[in-house]
Amino acid sequence: MNKRIIVTLSAAMLAGCSSAAGSASTAASAVSATATSLTAVSETVPETLSAEGIISDTAASTITLRTDSTDQTYLKSDDFVCDGVMMVGMPAAVTYTSAADGRNTIHSLSVDTLKKVITGTIADEDASSITVTISVQSGDKDYVFLKADNYYESDGLKQGDSAMILYDGDMEDSPTAASICANDNSIIVIGVIVDEAMSTFQMKASGSGEERGFIKGDNMTVGGTIVRGSQAAVSCHFDNSDCIADRVTVNQNGRSIVGTVKDEAMSTIEITSDGKDYQFLKGDDRVVDDYLTGDTVTVNYSGKLDGSPTAYAILKN
Repeated sequence: MNKRIIVTLSAAMLAGCSSAAGSASTAASAVSATATSLTAVSETVPETLSAEGIISDTAASTITLRTDSTDQTYLKSDDFVCDGVMMVGMPAAVTYTSAADGRNTIHSLSVDTLKKVITGTIADEDASSITVTISVQSGDKDYVFLKADNYYESDGLKQGDSAMILYDGDMEDSPTAASICANDNSIIVIGVIVDEAMSTFQMKASGSGEERGFIKGDNMTVGGTIVRGSQAAVSCHFDNSDCIADRVTVNQNGRSIVGTVKDEAMSTIEITSDGKDYQFLKGDDRVVDDYLTGDTVTVNYSGKLDGSPTAYAILKN
């Protein structure tokens, strides 16, 4: 009895639902096609690549990096971000994607600020090294720098020219030069803008955190906009005791996030943004407004949010 009922119901279901079965088959095919389509899309997502080298050129929409003695130009993406100030001769790491037509799009750039800097006069050079005469306490002394794999040198440098050397290692034990750039006898100061007035501005120097004041030169040029909390590099010279700014280059693609102050310690600050908590190390050169727990702030930072980002500006909104 039960068996017959089951068979009868099954027959009715098969008779009455043949169109449903067709629909189910069509739906299954659609799901399968969609899955295939999703697989195809995922296979075309470009892989994020990385490279390290020396910045050999910068423009409004492109950056050129020298890697293994070869210059590679990258087109800036719409969401391009930068840690540090882009300057020719500075070592940097980039992340980028490569298109089928060979064009490379750069998404982030991080400038290496740990290189040592010294100025001197070029005395001699060969394929693998360069000799520079540097003034020391006991007089002039020649130092031989090995050329790094990504070594960059300004065009036209020759014996007797003044140069700025970025290097690693011990000066007395075969240091390695990352780059040598023409030195126009300017002083280069890199840091964070503290304040600006009609004819002057203040900046905290990276590394030391020392605050310095600059007078805007009559012919001063500015790349970007001088804004409190922005990273900048200043080329300047002394006139008696005044430091005159000749050129200011501002990082226009810095990272920033807006959130509510949740907690703070001596060396860290924690904010909540879009329901998620983020902790930042406080940089030595940071610029900070007066704020309290619960206040809304904008944090300008270097590094990645899911890593160990460093705040160089905490500005109250």
